[in-house]
Amino acid sequence: MRKFAVQARNSDKKSFENIAIKWFEDRRLGITQSYTKNQKNLELSEFKQPYYVYFHSSQDELDMIGLKNKTWGNQFNTLKTLLEIFEKQKRYNLVFRIHPHLFYKSRNEQRFWERIGKELEKSYPWFKYISSDNPINSYKLIDSAVGVITSGSTVGVEAAYSKKRSILLGEAFHKFMGITVNPSTKKDLRNLFIRQVDKSVINKSFLASLNYGYFSELGGLRFDITDYDLIKREYWFGLIKISPVWYLVIVRRVEQFFVRIMARQKLRRCTDDCWVNSSQGWE
Repeated sequence: MRKFAVQARNSDKKSFENIAIKWFEDRRLGITQSYTKNQKNLELSEFKQPYYVYFHSSQDELDMIGLKNKTWGNQFNTLKTLLEIFEKQKRYNLVFRIHPHLFYKSRNEQRFWERIGKELEKSYPWFKYISSDNPINSYKLIDSAVGVITSGSTVGVEAAYSKKRSILLGEAFHKFMGITVNPSTKKDLRNLFIRQVDKSVINKSFLASLNYGYFSELGGLRFDITDYDLIKREYWFGLIKISPVWYLVIVRRVEQFFVRIMARQKLRRCTDDCWVNSSQGWE
């Protein structure tokens, strides 16, 4: 991805920037993704500043494509780590934004995160929970935040584009593109909230994010024989549409189904065994 974008930047910098910026702005406007179309609320007076936003992702999807990290674990464990750090540092507030796609997941998973979010709001005055169907605009949250924390979501790249510190606690396809800060230990993560945000690092992350945007807008290298329709997201060989054979489609759907079931079973076990709201705090 980076090599493809850098070659284009060296060839025609202005064209490269226009194409990359278009990808980000189309997402912000809801043209190429629908999640923010219902997020019409731009008023953030209820959020105490300065704050970081931790953007939740669909855990089953992260598991399905293999974006797992031994250090940070799943998002439940990552949230626990963040709570421990934010409780001690006292400098920033923490906003926890649930991915809008959770609205289409199982009721079990929705209740799990809703229960956690509401209980944490009661326990910590510096914590704010935003549900999946909340109309608060995610991009407005980013623009008003000190920084963004993700576990693999593309919103981490969009935060860098918005010139905000973007912290990745997990795995992502953009992890080694210079877009995000990737702490490897809890100590490294804790130190990020102690040190001032380095503007030169922010600018480097912004420039690196353009590489991602450019690649995503054009879809990578073009094939010599086949054509790719950017609007329909389809491959064509002349007048013939190229698509997977029927049995590969079925196998893939069955595989996705069982991966999702396994991820939800893990989540249920976490609901029953891992979450305890005691007088000593959240464990």
